[in-house]
Amino acid sequence: MAKLFNNIRKKLINDKPSTTRTANYLKYAIGEIILVVIGILIALQVNNWNETKKIKRKEKILTTKLIEAVREAKIETDRFFKAEESNIIALEKLLKNWKSISYKDTKNIFHSFQSKTFSPLFNLSSYSQFYNPNADVYNTAINDGSISIIKDEKFIQGLNYLYNYVVPRVNELMNEEYVLGQSINNHIALRYEKQFLEGTILDSTLVGPLLWSENTYQQVFQEMRNDGILKYKLAHRIELKKGRLVLTKLAYRTINSIISKNTK
Repeated sequence: MAKLFNNIRKKLINDKPSTTRTANYLKYAIGEIILVVIGILIALQVNNWNETKKIKRKEKILTTKLIEAVREAKIETDRFFKAEESNIIALEKLLKNWKSISYKDTKNIFHSFQSKTFSPLFNLSSYSQFYNPNADVYNTAINDGSISIIKDEKFIQGLNYLYNYVVPRVNELMNEEYVLGQSINNHIALRYEKQFLEGTILDSTLVGPLLWSENTYQQVFQEMRNDGILKYKLAHRIELKKGRLVLTKLAYRTINSIISKNTK
């Protein structure tokens, strides 16, 4: 191409008369300028196309990572929901049979690992968990700004709703339940201090999670049957757990929606 324009330029310079030669040379110069501009525009367009392709590739990679994290969140949500639901059922059974609550009830109602690992009273005040789906990929994308390359606004809205609203709100209720659990522990410790002190003397040879003998626990549970304050606190704990389950259902729907829209 350059050689062709050089030949044209030489021909124009050697042409006569000079007036015609000058006019032709100007036409040539203008044409060359236009050609250069077109070349620049094409180069810019190719460069933009390459950059767009790179961004789309990055967007696809990041979206895939986020979807995979959401799939893992689904597994965690399912595990969390089942564990909390099971705990609620057990606590509600205790409330329903409050007038006859016994050591045996706590052994039969709760999961075997809870009965073997924790004291019977632990199940009344504790055994709660944080809802903690892995948000590392999402948080990294937010912090480094790479989340902006994803153009699907509904996808981003779903992620924001899951990680910025549902998860924190579930754990806010968890914190409330933890404080309530501490209150239940304090209530039991003060209200049944005499039974536990006497039990400590009688059961001093015991070692393990139960701390006291079945007889000591049975005496405490017998006293609890007339403890309206403890019953109320336990009912309140169940309500907090149910509130968490409602929010967890929202998380589950959000997760399913994200996955279904990005696997078509």
